[in-house]
Parts: sequence; structure tokens; C-alpha cells
Amino acid sequence: AQAPVVGIDAVAQQLDEVCLYLCIWGEAGNVRFMPELLLFVFEAARQYYLEARRSPIAIDPYTSVRGDDEGRDGAEGPNPGDFLVFIIRPIYNKIFGETFTWNSNTHKPVFKFPGAAPKHVLNYDDINEIFWDTRLMKKALLVGDKPGQPLLEAVGASDRPQLFPWLCEVRWNLVTSRNAKMYWETHSWFPLFASFGRVYVLHFIAFAACLAYRGHLAWAFVGLPAPACSVVIELAAYLLCKQHTYAEFFWTTSSTLVMVGLPVATFVQAARETDFFEASKVDHLDPLMLAHYIASGLSALFFLVSTISPQTGFRPMIRRSVLHLISSFLFWAGVFAIKCSMSIFVLLPATTRATDGVPEVKFAGPTWQIVNHVVLWMPVGLSFITETAFYQTLLIGTIGPVLAAFRFGFRTLCGAYRRGKG
Repeated sequence: AQAPVVGIDAVAQQLDEVCLYLCIWGEAGNVRFMPELLLFVFEAARQYYLEARRSPIAIDPYTSVRGDDEGRDGAEGPNPGDFLVFIIRPIYNKIFGETFTWNSNTHKPVFKFPGAAPKHVLNYDDINEIFWDTRLMKKALLVGDKPGQPLLEAVGASDRPQLFPWLCEVRWNLVTSRNAKMYWETHSWFPLFASFGRVYVLHFIAFAACLAYRGHLAWAFVGLPAPACSVVIELAAYLLCKQHTYAEFFWTTSSTLVMVGLPVATFVQAARETDFFEASKVDHLDPLMLAHYIASGLSALFFLVSTISPQTGFRPMIRRSVLHLISSFLFWAGVFAIKCSMSIFVLLPATTRATDGVPEVKFAGPTWQIVNHVVLWMPVGLSFITETAFYQTLLIGTIGPVLAAFRFGFRTLCGAYRRGKG
């Protein structure tokens, strides 16, 4: 609820606002998929009807688009359904027209495109994101004769109650809206890489570390998953997202190349010096090996931390306290500690025994042997990734009751449990 209006009871005003929002929401239909737009309409309607309550006569906000002579048989005030016809339906028609046309013979919508919609087509999210930024609203919501005047400029700060009647005359500048589109609509694997980048980096590093601990890999390989994953993740993000400046693109590309190049360069040099990490020639205290380990650690830290904040700076960031960040870090450190321990002492030894038991095919070449081991190890990698949810649930079920007991007291929890059972 907004600040109380002078002369109106605060509780009555809150009840009016709840009822008004429910009326708008009930008429919105598919426009409910655009919550920011819906709240903008609600605020315009709220200010208009607060002003209308002070007026001694009924006010019709739709007169400018419907005309004075089209009322309810000469009755004052708007017609039932005017809100749907003059405000909601034009918004929906704009979105509908992006991907569908209306077949007047069958009276059914027809999809415009033979296959999937092109990546530049607007959808509900794109129209909704306009209402995140007043600068975009001034470009996309125009009123008056062409080229038009921004809606927010046509309605001054001192004349906010007139914003709602002006909504009936809004012309959507879809060219500007399309330029404000944040993400391309692509049907590919890119969203999967871009959305879960840190998950892949963290799991691949942990899996490589477990293999190195069991002696299946040299420790130098643990530094390669982070830069290898980051190249795919950054590429996927930039193929999806179009809202970035040249400065952001230059900075992100440069920093990514540096953080990819350092561990790869030190790895190649260390591999040359040790005959590809032959056990008798590997010295972990050697300056070259130490340089590779330091570069690998900085690279992994960079890619894990830098993906926390949005690349474009357009989406609002979530503010978290230091205590919340520390507790989250300790929780996930515990999850991966249990996960890696189980993999090192249970999963990998069982896999080693299984692979050692597979006889070598004498007549097959080295390529077949590589394929054979990849096929045997692939389920191990998939199992390593998918079991994270199990250990997460296990730790939540273990730590949650303990923290609750410290916070509320053991007796309180026992009493609540008994009452629940009873």
C-alpha cells in the first residue's frame, strides 16, 4: 500500500487498493505474464481513481478513445469492459502480432513462421523488461501524432492522475522495444551453458582433483577445467545476450583471454619440462610447477566469482550480507567435502577395479582403447555431477535441525514435534 491519503481511512485505502489490483489482475488474461507492466497499470489506475473519488461527478477515462456518444445508453461513466478493450487488448494484440496472425476463415490463430520463431521476435519477457527502466519506457511508450511524444513526458509529475487515461492512446514503438531486447530467443544448448556456468566449473575442478588424488591424473590437469569451461560459457553468454556495451565486451573478453592463457601456458611449459608429467620428473616445489598452480588457482577463483554478478549491469543485483555469504560458502564447502570423500574412497576405487577387469583387445588399435575407457568413465562423471543434490539434501537434513535446536531450544522442538504427531 502507498502512503495514506488525507481524508481517507488508511485501512479503507488499503482495501481499495487490494480490490483494484485484483480487478486489474482478473481482466489481464495473458498480460499477467508481465508483472512489472501490470504494476505500472495498477499505479496509474490507483492515482486516477483516488483523484476521481474527490470529484462530485462520474469521470470516464476512456472518452478520448471511445467518444462521448458511446456511453451506456446515455449513462455517465465508462462501459463495462472498457478496461479490457482499450488498455489490455491493445497490449496483448502487440504481443500476439509478433508470432501469430488471425485466420478470418477458421477463426483461429496461425503461427507466422514455418519453424521456430526467429531470435529477434519479442515475447512477454521483452515487453515486461521495458518497465524496468524509465529510459526504455520513454522510448517505447509514445502518444500523440507521429513521431509521437513519450508518455512519461506527456504526463508531468504534477498531473499523475491523468496517466491512466493516456494509457488508452499509447502507441508501442516496437522497433525501440526490439532494440531493448536483452536475450536472443535461441533454441540451442547455449542457455544451459550460460545459466549453469559455475556449476560446471566447480564440478569439473572437483572431479579432476579426485582423479589426481587417486593417481589417475597429474595434479597439473586440475587447473585446466576452469579455463576450458569458461571459453564455452562466455561464448554462450554473448551469443544469447545483446545488451552489452563495447567497453563491457572488451573488458570481459580481455580478462577471459588472460585468465585462460595463464594456466594453459604454464601447463604446456611444465609438460615439456617433465616429459608430460612423468612421475620421476615432477617436482611440485619447482618454480614452474608452482607458477602453474598459482595461475590455475587465480583462474578458477576468477571464473567462479566473476559469474556471480550480471554481465550487463541491467538486472538488479541481490544484496546479501557478509554472514549470509560466509554461511553459504561453508555449507557448499561441506557438501563438496563429503562428495569428494565418497568419490575418492568409494566411487573411483570401484571404477578402477571395473576398468582393470576389462581385457584389452589385441587386434584393436589405440583409438579403440581410448574409446573403451571413455565409455567406461563417462557414467562415473555423470554420477559425480548428479549426486550433488543427494549430499545437499543430506546436509540440509542434518544441519537444519541442529540450527533450529540452537535457535529455538531443544524442548521447543520436541514439544512442536509431539503436538504435530498428536
